[in-house]
Amino acid sequence: MYQRQCALCLSLFLLGCLNQPVEGARQPSKPSTKKPISKTSKAAPAKGDGWSSGLSDIMDQIETQIPGAPIGSLKKPSPSNQPPAGQTEPGYSPPDITPSDTQGEPTSDTTFNTSSEADDKTTGIKSDTIEDDTTGASNNYFAEVSRSGITRWSATRRPLKIYIQKASDANGYRAEFASILEQAFNDWAKASPAARLSYAFISNPSDSDIACTWTDSKSDMMSSLEGGITLVIPEPQGIKRADIKILTSPPQDLTSISSNYMRRITLHEVGHALGLSGHSSKTEDIMFGTIYPKDEACHLTERDKSTLTALYAQPDSVVASRSIDPVKAMAKAGVPSTPKARALNLSNLAAKAMASNQLELALSNLEEAHKLDPANAVIGGNLGAIYANLGSVAGMTFNFPRATSLFKKAIPLLEKGPDKKALLQVLSNYLQVLRATRANPGEEKLIEAKIAKFR
Repeated sequence: MYQRQCALCLSLFLLGCLNQPVEGARQPSKPSTKKPISKTSKAAPAKGDGWSSGLSDIMDQIETQIPGAPIGSLKKPSPSNQPPAGQTEPGYSPPDITPSDTQGEPTSDTTFNTSSEADDKTTGIKSDTIEDDTTGASNNYFAEVSRSGITRWSATRRPLKIYIQKASDANGYRAEFASILEQAFNDWAKASPAARLSYAFISNPSDSDIACTWTDSKSDMMSSLEGGITLVIPEPQGIKRADIKILTSPPQDLTSISSNYMRRITLHEVGHALGLSGHSSKTEDIMFGTIYPKDEACHLTERDKSTLTALYAQPDSVVASRSIDPVKAMAKAGVPSTPKARALNLSNLAAKAMASNQLELALSNLEEAHKLDPANAVIGGNLGAIYANLGSVAGMTFNFPRATSLFKKAIPLLEKGPDKKALLQVLSNYLQVLRATRANPGEEKLIEAKIAKFR
Protein backbone atom coordinates (compact mmCIF):
# COMPACT_ATOMS: atom_id res chain seq x y z
CA MET A 1 0.00 0.00 0.00
CA TYR A 2 1.43 3.34 -0.95
CA GLN A 3 0.42 6.33 1.09
CA ARG A 4 1.89 9.46 2.58
CA GLN A 5 1.79 11.06 6.02
CA CYS A 6 0.90 14.64 6.79
CA ALA A 7 0.36 15.55 3.21
CA LEU A 8 -2.36 17.44 1.52
CA CYS A 9 -3.97 14.54 -0.28
CA LEU A 10 -1.82 11.57 -1.02
CA SER A 11 -2.50 8.55 -3.12
CA LEU A 12 -2.52 5.01 -1.79
CA PHE A 13 -1.33 1.78 -3.29
CA LEU A 14 -1.93 -1.65 -1.83
CA LEU A 15 0.24 -4.75 -2.10
CA GLY A 16 0.49 -7.88 -0.03
CA CYS A 17 0.07 -11.61 -0.18
CA LEU A 18 -2.91 -13.91 -0.27
CA ASN A 19 -2.59 -16.71 2.22
CA GLN A 20 -5.19 -18.98 0.68
CA PRO A 21 -4.83 -21.34 -2.26
CA VAL A 22 -6.87 -19.48 -4.86
CA GLU A 23 -6.17 -19.72 -8.55
CA GLY A 24 -3.90 -17.03 -9.92
CA ALA A 25 -3.95 -13.55 -8.53
CA ARG A 26 -6.58 -11.98 -6.29
CA GLN A 27 -10.02 -11.73 -7.84
CA PRO A 28 -11.42 -8.29 -8.09
CA SER A 29 -13.78 -9.07 -5.77
CA LYS A 30 -20.24 20.60 -5.17
CA PRO A 31 -17.83 23.35 -4.84
CA SER A 32 -18.39 25.81 -2.04
CA THR A 33 -20.67 28.71 -2.95
CA LYS A 34 -19.95 30.74 0.15
CA LYS A 35 -18.79 34.27 -0.55
CA PRO A 36 -16.01 35.89 1.43
CA ILE A 37 -17.29 37.75 4.43
CA SER A 38 -15.98 41.29 4.54
CA LYS A 39 -14.57 42.28 7.86
CA THR A 40 -16.41 45.23 9.31
CA SER A 41 -16.46 45.84 13.05
CA LYS A 42 -14.14 43.06 14.24
CA ALA A 43 -10.63 43.84 15.37
CA ALA A 44 -7.96 42.91 12.86
CA PRO A 45 -4.53 41.49 13.57
CA ALA A 46 -2.02 44.15 14.38
CA LYS A 47 0.58 44.77 11.75
CA GLY A 48 3.54 42.59 12.42
CA ASP A 49 1.41 39.76 13.84
CA GLY A 50 1.37 38.60 10.27
CA TRP A 51 -0.32 35.62 8.68
CA SER A 52 2.10 32.74 8.86
CA SER A 53 3.44 32.70 5.31
CA GLY A 54 0.34 31.02 4.11
CA LEU A 55 -0.24 27.78 2.35
CA SER A 56 3.16 27.41 0.80
CA ASP A 57 4.58 26.26 4.13
CA ILE A 58 1.49 24.80 5.77
CA MET A 59 2.79 21.29 5.37
CA ASP A 60 6.49 20.74 5.61
CA GLN A 61 6.30 17.59 3.52
CA ILE A 62 3.81 18.75 0.91
CA GLU A 63 6.49 19.96 -1.45
CA THR A 64 7.51 16.37 -2.07
CA GLN A 65 4.11 15.09 -2.99
CA ILE A 66 1.44 16.07 -5.46
CA PRO A 67 2.67 18.12 -8.42
CA GLY A 68 0.46 21.06 -9.25
CA ALA A 69 -1.56 20.85 -6.04
CA PRO A 70 -3.61 23.92 -5.20
CA ILE A 71 -1.25 25.07 -2.49
CA GLY A 72 1.19 26.21 -5.11
CA SER A 73 -1.45 27.80 -7.29
CA LEU A 74 -3.18 29.92 -4.68
CA LYS A 75 -2.60 33.63 -5.00
CA LYS A 76 -3.22 36.60 -2.80
CA PRO A 77 -6.88 37.62 -2.55
CA SER A 78 -7.91 39.83 -5.42
CA PRO A 79 -8.90 43.40 -4.59
CA SER A 80 -12.55 42.38 -4.94
CA ASN A 81 -12.11 39.89 -2.12
CA GLN A 82 -10.50 42.34 0.25
CA PRO A 83 -12.49 44.48 2.65
CA PRO A 84 -13.96 47.64 1.09
CA ALA A 85 -12.07 50.82 1.71
CA GLY A 86 -12.78 52.28 5.12
CA GLN A 87 -13.84 48.99 6.65
CA THR A 88 -10.41 47.82 7.76
CA GLU A 89 -8.78 49.05 10.89
CA PRO A 90 -5.42 50.83 10.77
CA GLY A 91 -2.37 48.66 10.56
CA TYR A 92 -4.09 45.59 9.05
CA SER A 93 -1.94 43.59 6.65
CA PRO A 94 -3.79 41.13 4.37
CA PRO A 95 -2.54 37.56 4.56
CA ASP A 96 0.37 36.99 2.24
CA ILE A 97 0.92 33.72 0.42
CA THR A 98 4.08 32.82 -1.39
CA PRO A 99 3.19 30.49 -4.26
CA SER A 100 5.09 27.24 -4.16
CA ASP A 101 4.85 24.28 -6.49
CA THR A 102 3.97 21.05 -4.70
CA GLN A 103 5.09 17.66 -5.77
CA GLY A 104 4.03 15.15 -4.45
CA GLU A 105 -1.98 -0.01 -6.07
CA PRO A 106 -3.83 -3.25 -5.28
CA THR A 107 -2.32 -6.09 -6.90
CA SER A 108 -3.13 -9.60 -5.93
CA ASP A 109 -1.82 -9.16 -2.44
CA THR A 110 -1.52 -6.26 -0.07
CA THR A 111 0.72 -3.21 -0.44
CA PHE A 112 -0.43 0.34 -0.91
CA ASN A 113 1.53 2.96 -2.71
CA THR A 114 1.05 6.72 -2.69
CA SER A 115 2.30 7.87 -5.97
CA SER A 116 4.50 10.93 -6.07
CA GLU A 117 2.91 11.73 -9.43
CA ALA A 118 -0.80 12.40 -9.68
CA ASP A 119 -1.03 12.53 -13.46
CA ASP A 120 -0.37 9.64 -15.82
CA LYS A 121 3.34 9.42 -16.38
CA THR A 122 3.28 5.94 -17.90
CA THR A 123 1.52 6.89 -21.13
CA GLY A 124 3.90 6.64 -24.04
CA ILE A 125 6.68 4.97 -22.03
CA LYS A 126 8.00 2.11 -24.09
CA SER A 127 9.44 -1.01 -22.58
CA ASP A 128 12.84 -0.28 -24.08
CA THR A 129 13.21 2.70 -21.76
CA ILE A 130 13.70 0.23 -18.93
CA GLU A 131 17.15 -1.24 -18.69
CA ASP A 132 17.29 -5.01 -18.31
CA ASP A 133 19.30 -6.62 -15.58
CA THR A 134 22.56 -8.10 -16.74
CA THR A 135 21.11 -11.55 -16.15
CA GLY A 136 18.61 -10.91 -18.94
CA ALA A 137 14.93 -10.04 -18.85
CA SER A 138 13.96 -13.69 -19.26
CA ASN A 139 15.49 -14.43 -15.86
CA ASN A 140 13.43 -11.88 -13.97
CA TYR A 141 9.86 -10.58 -13.76
CA PHE A 142 10.70 -6.89 -13.62
CA ALA A 143 8.28 -6.08 -16.44
CA GLU A 144 5.48 -7.71 -14.45
CA VAL A 145 6.10 -5.87 -11.19
CA SER A 146 6.61 -2.51 -12.90
CA ARG A 147 3.46 -2.43 -15.02
CA SER A 148 1.88 0.18 -12.77
CA GLY A 149 5.10 2.14 -12.29
CA ILE A 150 8.38 2.10 -10.41
CA THR A 151 9.52 3.19 -6.96
CA ARG A 152 12.53 2.28 -4.83
CA TRP A 153 14.77 3.54 -2.03
CA SER A 154 17.25 6.16 -3.19
CA ALA A 155 20.93 5.69 -2.44
CA THR A 156 20.87 8.73 -0.15
CA ARG A 157 18.46 6.98 2.21
CA ARG A 158 20.70 4.01 2.91
CA PRO A 159 21.45 2.37 5.22
CA LEU A 160 17.74 1.95 5.80
CA LYS A 161 16.63 2.18 9.42
CA ILE A 162 14.48 -0.84 10.21
CA TYR A 163 12.25 -1.23 13.26
CA ILE A 164 10.93 -4.71 14.08
CA GLN A 165 8.51 -5.13 16.99
CA LYS A 166 10.21 -7.67 19.25
CA ALA A 167 7.28 -8.44 21.55
CA SER A 168 3.56 -8.54 20.84
CA ASP A 169 0.38 -9.62 22.59
CA ALA A 170 -1.17 -10.62 19.26
CA ASN A 171 -2.58 -14.13 19.44
CA GLY A 172 -0.29 -16.62 17.74
CA TYR A 173 2.81 -14.44 17.97
CA ARG A 174 6.07 -16.18 18.82
CA ALA A 175 9.40 -14.53 19.60
CA GLU A 176 11.06 -16.31 16.67
CA PHE A 177 8.88 -14.37 14.23
CA ALA A 178 10.94 -11.22 14.80
CA SER A 179 14.13 -13.10 13.97
CA ILE A 180 12.55 -14.58 10.87
CA LEU A 181 11.55 -11.11 9.71
CA GLU A 182 15.02 -9.71 10.33
CA GLN A 183 16.50 -12.58 8.36
CA ALA A 184 14.15 -11.81 5.48
CA PHE A 185 15.64 -8.32 5.19
CA ASN A 186 19.15 -9.72 5.27
CA ASP A 187 18.33 -12.39 2.68
CA TRP A 188 17.14 -9.81 0.16
CA ALA A 189 20.27 -7.69 0.69
CA LYS A 190 22.64 -10.64 0.35
CA ALA A 191 20.77 -12.06 -2.63
CA SER A 192 21.03 -8.85 -4.65
CA PRO A 193 24.40 -7.27 -3.83
CA ALA A 194 24.20 -5.06 -6.94
CA ALA A 195 21.22 -3.30 -5.34
CA ARG A 196 23.63 -2.14 -2.57
CA LEU A 197 20.98 -2.38 0.13
CA SER A 198 22.09 -1.97 3.73
CA TYR A 199 20.21 -1.71 7.01
CA ALA A 200 20.48 -0.52 10.58
CA PHE A 201 18.03 -2.24 12.92
CA ILE A 202 16.76 0.26 15.50
CA SER A 203 14.46 0.20 18.55
CA ASN A 204 12.40 3.36 17.97
CA PRO A 205 9.68 3.04 15.30
CA SER A 206 9.31 6.81 14.93
CA ASP A 207 12.91 7.01 13.69
CA SER A 208 12.56 4.19 11.21
CA ASP A 209 12.36 4.09 7.43
CA ILE A 210 10.56 0.75 7.59
CA ALA A 211 8.47 -0.19 10.65
CA CYS A 212 7.30 -3.79 11.12
CA THR A 213 4.54 -4.81 13.52
CA TRP A 214 2.26 -7.79 14.22
CA THR A 215 -1.51 -8.21 14.41
CA ASP A 216 -3.95 -11.04 15.03
CA SER A 217 -6.87 -9.11 13.52
CA LYS A 218 -7.82 -9.97 9.98
CA SER A 219 -9.66 -6.65 9.86
CA ASP A 220 -6.22 -5.01 9.63
CA MET A 221 -5.80 -6.66 6.25
CA MET A 222 -7.44 -5.48 3.05
CA SER A 223 -8.95 -8.92 2.59
CA SER A 224 -9.62 -11.89 4.85
CA LEU A 225 -7.40 -13.90 2.51
CA GLU A 226 -4.23 -11.96 3.23
CA GLY A 227 -1.33 -12.78 5.53
CA GLY A 228 0.40 -9.42 5.47
CA ILE A 229 0.09 -5.84 4.33
CA THR A 230 2.77 -3.35 3.35
CA LEU A 231 2.22 0.39 3.19
CA VAL A 232 4.76 2.24 1.07
CA ILE A 233 4.96 6.03 1.17
CA PRO A 234 6.76 7.40 -1.90
CA GLU A 235 8.20 10.80 -2.71
CA PRO A 236 9.65 12.11 -6.00
CA GLN A 237 13.12 10.81 -5.13
CA GLY A 238 11.85 7.34 -4.25
CA ILE A 239 10.32 5.65 -1.23
CA LYS A 240 9.92 7.88 1.82
CA ARG A 241 8.72 5.28 4.30
CA ALA A 242 7.22 1.81 4.50
CA ASP A 243 5.17 -0.01 7.14
CA ILE A 244 4.76 -3.78 7.26
CA LYS A 245 2.05 -5.47 9.29
CA ILE A 246 2.11 -9.27 9.53
CA LEU A 247 -0.90 -11.37 10.53
CA THR A 248 -0.20 -13.87 13.32
CA SER A 249 -3.55 -15.64 13.01
CA PRO A 250 -3.19 -18.86 11.02
CA PRO A 251 -4.92 -19.19 7.65
CA GLN A 252 -7.77 -21.55 7.03
CA ASP A 253 -6.88 -25.24 7.41
CA LEU A 254 -3.94 -24.47 9.73
CA THR A 255 -4.04 -24.46 13.53
CA SER A 256 -0.85 -22.41 13.87
CA ILE A 257 1.69 -20.62 11.75
CA SER A 258 4.84 -22.61 11.04
CA SER A 259 8.28 -21.04 10.82
CA ASN A 260 8.45 -21.90 7.11
CA TYR A 261 5.11 -20.26 6.39
CA MET A 262 6.09 -17.13 8.32
CA ARG A 263 9.37 -17.01 6.43
CA ARG A 264 7.56 -16.94 3.09
CA ILE A 265 5.15 -14.23 4.30
CA THR A 266 7.98 -12.04 5.59
CA LEU A 267 10.16 -12.47 2.50
CA HIS A 268 7.19 -11.47 0.35
CA GLU A 269 6.29 -8.36 2.35
CA VAL A 270 9.90 -7.22 2.60
CA GLY A 271 10.09 -7.51 -1.19
CA HIS A 272 7.22 -5.04 -1.43
CA ALA A 273 8.79 -2.71 1.13
CA LEU A 274 12.01 -2.63 -0.93
CA GLY A 275 10.10 -1.53 -4.03
CA LEU A 276 8.71 -4.61 -5.79
CA SER A 277 5.22 -3.19 -6.25
CA GLY A 278 3.75 -6.08 -8.22
CA HIS A 279 3.87 -9.84 -8.41
CA SER A 280 5.49 -12.65 -10.31
CA SER A 281 3.33 -15.00 -12.38
CA LYS A 282 5.47 -17.99 -11.43
CA THR A 283 4.29 -19.96 -8.40
CA GLU A 284 7.82 -20.81 -7.31
CA ASP A 285 8.87 -17.17 -6.87
CA ILE A 286 8.58 -15.55 -3.45
CA MET A 287 6.78 -12.61 -5.06
CA PHE A 288 4.01 -14.78 -6.50
CA GLY A 289 0.71 -13.22 -5.42
CA THR A 290 -0.62 -16.21 -3.49
CA ILE A 291 1.07 -17.88 -0.54
CA TYR A 292 -0.17 -21.40 -0.01
CA PRO A 293 -0.62 -22.48 3.62
CA LYS A 294 2.00 -25.20 3.52
CA ASP A 295 4.82 -26.00 5.92
CA GLU A 296 7.56 -26.10 3.30
CA ALA A 297 11.02 -24.57 3.26
CA CYS A 298 11.31 -21.56 0.97
CA HIS A 299 13.99 -19.25 -0.36
CA LEU A 300 14.44 -16.43 -2.84
CA THR A 301 14.62 -17.73 -6.39
CA GLU A 302 17.11 -16.51 -8.98
CA ARG A 303 14.23 -14.64 -10.60
CA ASP A 304 13.44 -12.91 -7.28
CA LYS A 305 17.06 -11.86 -6.91
CA SER A 306 17.41 -10.70 -10.51
CA THR A 307 14.21 -8.68 -10.35
CA LEU A 308 15.32 -6.67 -7.33
CA THR A 309 18.70 -6.16 -9.00
CA ALA A 310 16.95 -4.94 -12.16
CA LEU A 311 14.85 -2.48 -10.15
CA TYR A 312 17.89 -0.89 -8.52
CA ALA A 313 19.80 -0.88 -11.82
CA GLN A 314 17.30 1.50 -13.45
CA PRO A 315 18.57 5.02 -14.14
CA ASP A 316 17.06 7.65 -11.88
CA SER A 317 15.51 9.29 -14.95
CA VAL A 318 13.58 6.12 -15.77
CA VAL A 319 12.35 5.76 -12.18
CA ALA A 320 11.19 9.40 -12.20
CA SER A 321 9.34 8.97 -15.50
CA ARG A 322 7.62 5.75 -14.43
CA SER A 323 6.30 6.73 -11.01
CA ILE A 324 3.25 4.77 -9.92
CA ASP A 325 -0.28 5.95 -10.69
CA PRO A 326 -2.16 4.31 -7.78
CA VAL A 327 -5.66 5.06 -9.08
CA LYS A 328 -5.01 3.22 -12.32
CA ALA A 329 -3.12 0.45 -10.57
CA MET A 330 -5.96 -0.23 -8.14
CA ALA A 331 -8.53 -0.06 -10.94
CA LYS A 332 -6.51 -2.52 -13.00
CA ALA A 333 -6.18 -4.97 -10.12
CA GLY A 334 -9.76 -4.69 -8.89
CA VAL A 335 -10.50 -3.03 -5.57
CA PRO A 336 -11.88 -5.32 -2.84
CA SER A 337 -15.22 -4.34 -1.35
CA THR A 338 -13.90 -3.92 2.18
CA PRO A 339 -14.23 -0.53 3.94
CA LYS A 340 -10.44 -0.16 4.18
CA ALA A 341 -9.95 -0.76 0.48
CA ARG A 342 -12.75 1.65 -0.44
CA ALA A 343 -11.16 4.23 1.85
CA LEU A 344 -7.83 3.83 0.06
CA ASN A 345 -9.45 4.20 -3.33
CA LEU A 346 -11.22 7.37 -2.19
CA SER A 347 -7.91 8.73 -0.94
CA ASN A 348 -6.39 8.08 -4.36
CA LEU A 349 -9.28 9.92 -5.99
CA ALA A 350 -8.73 12.80 -3.58
CA ALA A 351 -5.13 13.05 -4.77
CA LYS A 352 -6.35 13.20 -8.35
CA ALA A 353 -8.80 15.94 -7.41
CA MET A 354 -6.03 17.89 -5.70
CA ALA A 355 -3.87 17.65 -8.81
CA SER A 356 -6.64 19.35 -10.80
CA ASN A 357 -7.27 22.01 -8.14
CA GLN A 358 -10.63 20.55 -7.10
CA LEU A 359 -10.28 21.14 -3.37
CA GLU A 360 -13.92 20.60 -2.48
CA LEU A 361 -14.04 17.27 -4.34
CA ALA A 362 -10.83 16.19 -2.64
CA LEU A 363 -12.32 17.18 0.71
CA SER A 364 -15.49 15.18 0.05
CA ASN A 365 -13.49 12.08 -0.90
CA LEU A 366 -11.24 12.34 2.15
CA GLU A 367 -14.15 12.85 4.54
CA GLU A 368 -15.80 9.70 3.21
CA ALA A 369 -12.51 7.80 3.37
CA HIS A 370 -12.00 8.87 6.99
CA LYS A 371 -15.50 7.62 7.88
CA LEU A 372 -14.71 4.25 6.31
CA ASP A 373 -11.32 3.88 7.99
CA PRO A 374 -10.96 6.33 10.92
CA ALA A 375 -7.88 4.52 12.22
CA ASN A 376 -5.88 5.18 9.06
CA ALA A 377 -3.40 7.82 10.24
CA VAL A 378 -2.40 8.86 6.74
CA ILE A 379 -5.96 9.51 5.61
CA GLY A 380 -6.56 11.40 8.85
CA GLY A 381 -3.44 13.47 8.28
CA ASN A 382 -4.43 14.21 4.68
CA LEU A 383 -7.89 15.29 5.81
CA GLY A 384 -6.43 17.50 8.51
CA ALA A 385 -4.11 19.09 5.96
CA ILE A 386 -6.87 19.91 3.52
CA TYR A 387 -9.05 21.34 6.32
CA ALA A 388 -6.09 23.54 7.27
CA ASN A 389 -5.50 24.68 3.72
CA LEU A 390 -9.14 25.51 3.11
CA GLY A 391 -9.17 27.28 6.47
CA SER A 392 -6.26 29.41 5.34
CA VAL A 393 -8.05 30.24 2.09
CA ALA A 394 -11.13 31.28 4.08
CA GLY A 395 -8.99 33.39 6.39
CA MET A 396 -7.27 35.08 3.45
CA THR A 397 -10.65 36.11 2.06
CA PHE A 398 -11.92 37.21 5.49
CA ASN A 399 -14.49 34.44 5.76
CA PHE A 400 -13.65 34.03 9.42
CA PRO A 401 -16.59 31.79 10.43
CA ARG A 402 -15.63 29.23 7.80
CA ALA A 403 -11.94 29.55 8.66
CA THR A 404 -12.71 28.95 12.34
CA SER A 405 -14.81 25.88 11.57
CA LEU A 406 -12.16 24.36 9.30
CA PHE A 407 -9.23 25.02 11.64
CA LYS A 408 -11.13 23.43 14.53
CA LYS A 409 -11.56 20.31 12.41
CA ALA A 410 -7.96 20.32 11.24
CA ILE A 411 -6.10 20.69 14.51
CA PRO A 412 -7.23 17.47 16.28
CA LEU A 413 -6.29 15.46 13.19
CA LEU A 414 -2.90 17.11 12.78
CA GLU A 415 -2.12 16.76 16.49
CA LYS A 416 -2.07 13.00 15.93
CA GLY A 417 0.61 13.29 13.25
CA PRO A 418 4.40 13.56 13.51
CA ASP A 419 4.86 16.96 11.84
CA LYS A 420 4.73 19.41 14.73
CA LYS A 421 6.23 22.18 12.62
CA ALA A 422 3.24 22.02 10.27
CA LEU A 423 0.88 21.88 13.24
CA LEU A 424 2.53 24.98 14.71
CA GLN A 425 1.89 26.92 11.52
CA VAL A 426 -1.76 25.87 11.44
CA LEU A 427 -2.17 26.90 15.07
CA SER A 428 -0.55 30.25 14.28
CA ASN A 429 -2.90 30.87 11.36
CA TYR A 430 -5.89 29.95 13.50
CA LEU A 431 -4.71 32.33 16.20
CA GLN A 432 -4.70 35.16 13.63
CA VAL A 433 -8.34 34.39 12.85
CA LEU A 434 -9.24 34.38 16.54
CA ARG A 435 -7.47 37.70 17.07
CA ALA A 436 -9.26 39.18 14.06
CA THR A 437 -12.68 38.29 15.43
CA ARG A 438 -12.06 38.68 19.19
CA ALA A 439 -15.11 36.46 19.62
CA ASN A 440 -13.61 33.76 21.83
CA PRO A 441 -10.90 34.88 24.29
CA GLY A 442 -10.88 31.49 25.95
CA GLU A 443 -10.09 29.75 22.67
CA GLU A 444 -7.35 32.32 22.02
CA LYS A 445 -5.65 31.43 25.30
CA LEU A 446 -5.94 27.72 24.55
CA ILE A 447 -4.31 28.09 21.13
CA GLU A 448 -1.61 30.37 22.55
CA ALA A 449 -0.80 27.69 25.10
CA LYS A 450 -0.55 25.04 22.39
CA ILE A 451 1.74 27.25 20.34
CA ALA A 452 3.98 27.80 23.35
CA LYS A 453 4.09 24.03 23.87
CA PHE A 454 5.28 23.26 20.35
CA ARG A 455 7.74 26.14 19.98
